Amino acid sequence: MTRLLVIWVMEVFVLQIHGAAENTPVLQIPQGKLIGLEMKKGYWQYLGIPYGTVDERFQEAGPPPRWLGVFNASDTSVVCAQYHDRLQLPVGVEDCLILNVYTPGQVSYKRLYPVMVFIHGGGYKTGSSSAYLYNPQPLVKKGVIIVTVNYRLGPFGFLCLRIKGAPGNAGLKDQVAALKWVKDNIKNFGGNPDLVTIFGESAGSASVSYLILSPAAKGLFRRAIMQSASALSPFALPNDPIDRASLVAAKMGYNTKNPFDLLRIFTNSSKNDILIASASVTSSNLLSKYVFRPCVEKQGVNNKPFLAMNPQDILESGKYNKVSMIIGYNNKEGILYVTQLNKKVYQSLNANFPAVLPDNMYFSSIKERKDTANKIKRFYFGNDTINNSSVNNLIDLISDVMFHYPSVAITEYFLNHNHLPIYNYYFKYDSYRNLAKILLGLKDLKGAAHGDDLFYLFNPAIYWPLPLKGNDEKTVERMTSMWTNFAKFGNPTSLKSSALDIDWQASDDTNLRYIIIDKNLTMGSLPNPDRIDFWRKIYNETYLST
Repeated sequence: MTRLLVIWVMEVFVLQIHGAAENTPVLQIPQGKLIGLEMKKGYWQYLGIPYGTVDERFQEAGPPPRWLGVFNASDTSVVCAQYHDRLQLPVGVEDCLILNVYTPGQVSYKRLYPVMVFIHGGGYKTGSSSAYLYNPQPLVKKGVIIVTVNYRLGPFGFLCLRIKGAPGNAGLKDQVAALKWVKDNIKNFGGNPDLVTIFGESAGSASVSYLILSPAAKGLFRRAIMQSASALSPFALPNDPIDRASLVAAKMGYNTKNPFDLLRIFTNSSKNDILIASASVTSSNLLSKYVFRPCVEKQGVNNKPFLAMNPQDILESGKYNKVSMIIGYNNKEGILYVTQLNKKVYQSLNANFPAVLPDNMYFSSIKERKDTANKIKRFYFGNDTINNSSVNNLIDLISDVMFHYPSVAITEYFLNHNHLPIYNYYFKYDSYRNLAKILLGLKDLKGAAHGDDLFYLFNPAIYWPLPLKGNDEKTVERMTSMWTNFAKFGNPTSLKSSALDIDWQASDDTNLRYIIIDKNLTMGSLPNPDRIDFWRKIYNETYLST
């Protein structure tokens, strides 16, 4: 966003809060008393509630803090420590574990609402639960409670040294702590603690899949929605987390791969120094941009590891939390990466295509890596030189390897052992609410980019003054109805309407069925099966299994 747009959004938000809200009645929860904001659009919001404390870097969160007096739950400004790429500076705080609760109105203990907990994306390095972006009013008005969550990011959430001081996955453990808070507290807000659906997009979607795989999250949710990623996505698991930590340490002037030395460096360095060093570790590989990610923890280091086995091994074993699911993706996810394409990138792709391979692959030799790279290059580009005219081919390549295939692959694994319904979708709708694409200045590229589906569920501040009408209104109605129907009843099309007049059929282990979300809703089979089959064969030969 430009600075002018940011200021405008902030002004709109201030007007929304102060011109259209009153305090709610005082609410009692175990931590103390609190008040929220009663919005004139018919919902109540409680912002910035602390669900845990960060007492020590890289460790599990401490218990929720208590307070005296009445806590004013109206602050949406808390952001976890991260490097802001556009501002080119570190922002946020380390003790950032807050969540926001949005309810349909007056608390009633006679009718407990279904609860939906949203986990934001951002590559495990950026993002927040901000009401500026993730205002869930369109979902709340369907009769559900929405909870949005902050979790630690980047080095503070995902430094993985596989030793006691930094076992890994602190950010995912934060998500578990938030779900435990929901389990213990949401009834006070009128929510049903036994009817919780978790949903997330991008890294948030991968997080949802990790929560399904982890015994630490057992019993904390009943249903799950994964939007555009999974634990099998290349950005969701590092091939060598200690090596990645050493790259950041090197930017701070240290040369070591010893995990105990690295722990001392990351413990004693300032927040800003760590974030600046992390941001300066760059890669020319479009598919391996993120330094800190979830990891497989070392057995015996922690009595309660979040993830003790490789995701693929857990999926093959069938030993995970069995829940009904929605799993899907957008048709042109890779548009998000187009702004990173330039003459230098094209030259690099032509000169050394093996360097662009995802880093969740294993090769026994340089020749094997090169042969695999040649297969991929021929499949997407033939014998052509990669240049400006190759943009659509690159979009398809990035979409497939980062988002499409990982979502299909995890669906197929789940269908082997999980006998509860799994619904798949393919989002193609393209309009002015495709916010991710518009903010990147890429509105002329056809299709739904990574993240574009979000703003048919949430109403970000930039859209507050604008009327919702036509096909956009219908698509918002469809998306919010399907997502909340699933949360309420386990079937996304259980309640029909003029906008929602189709039966969304679940997939099974012999047939993947996709609802296609465009100007109209239709049922179809797996989209682009030749491309999915190509990656299935590639990964069967090369998947990293350590």
